[in-house]
Amino acid sequence: MRFVRFLSTLLLILTITGSQFVTTLASQFISLESASQIVTIPYRAFVLFIALLIILITIKKNVKLDKVNKLLYFYWGLLILRFIYDIYFRIDISVDSSRINQFWLLFIGSTLIPMFAITKSYQYVNLKWVFNGAYFLSIVTGILIINSVEGYIDIDEIGGQGQRLESNVAMGTIITGYFGLLLLIMSFYSFMISKNIFVKLFNLSIIVVGILLLFRSGSRGPIFAAVSIALFYLIAKRTSPFMTLFTVIILCLVFSYWDYILISVSKFAPNLYVRFTREEGLLWDRIPIYNMAIDSFLKNPLIGHDFAIYSRGIGGMSYAHNIFLDTLMQLGLIGITIMGYIIVSVLKITANSFKTGNSFVWLSLFLLMKFFMLQLSSAFYLESSFSIIIVFMFQQRLIDQENNKTML
Repeated sequence: MRFVRFLSTLLLILTITGSQFVTTLASQFISLESASQIVTIPYRAFVLFIALLIILITIKKNVKLDKVNKLLYFYWGLLILRFIYDIYFRIDISVDSSRINQFWLLFIGSTLIPMFAITKSYQYVNLKWVFNGAYFLSIVTGILIINSVEGYIDIDEIGGQGQRLESNVAMGTIITGYFGLLLLIMSFYSFMISKNIFVKLFNLSIIVVGILLLFRSGSRGPIFAAVSIALFYLIAKRTSPFMTLFTVIILCLVFSYWDYILISVSKFAPNLYVRFTREEGLLWDRIPIYNMAIDSFLKNPLIGHDFAIYSRGIGGMSYAHNIFLDTLMQLGLIGITIMGYIIVSVLKITANSFKTGNSFVWLSLFLLMKFFMLQLSSAFYLESSFSIIIVFMFQQRLIDQENNKTML
């Protein structure tokens, strides 16, 4: 089963950072704004091929599902049923056929098939290789894009409002911000486990790259995610009273000197400075979307009413930029109950990882990043890696449970 080990490990590496690496690398050679689109289809086809090959090789292998993963698959089934009903049976909704096809490719090709492949092969994944491979690709990607991240705004001379510029051809500003956070997480973990002084110094340099990408992207979501992850980690790890006191002092200093910090940030990330100092507030552009999602939920609180926020008459669709509001809008109280159980289970398993300091710490940090990303910046069905990593971690939990039973 060495070949399965290689394929399953490669699939998990590509799940974590593959698309960012491939699109960024392609943008170095293709001087077109459509560079990311040119490589997206072949790349997704390659990942799908790997997943199908794993399923084909392990087709006879019987797999016991963790109860959280059973709920996750069930939730995906309900979500797809909502999508089918809205798109094919409702007469008040019109969505472009190309957009519909994209969603099907995302649901089946990018999420469910890789999920099932990991479900069948989780025991063969070499987590150390996954980290080394994903970290290497992340470093290369970060170095390639660090100089192309604008981090500046296009000022309208009349209105004086800042408009976001794209970070680079391959990735938009939001994705770049979260990629910077991913690089920060992986380099910090590598710094903590390494004993060689030169390796530690190298990791420190990558930490700086991650911080620069995080701030210069000009997106609020990654900043929120970084702070939330740090606080969750400290609370879950139950650090010493000294560390708790130190954290409180740092937070007090940040609040006390917030204006000065913003002025300093404006020197290298003016876009972020503008977005943090708007008179309308930090969430001024999210509140209308939140209200639309709540209105949709109230139309049918039990099972939800809309898969998405539809643009009537123009065939467009958007999401609520919050996993819980999206769930309420799509599947109502039934959906939020299922999703709530899944999220609580995710938080428990990550907290346990931090307390025990096992080999899943960095993957738990990645999972937390994705969860907090879903609070402000994306949608559950758009982040296929969130579902895939959940499947992997909870299937791995079965191994620990079986080992404990054997020991007893």
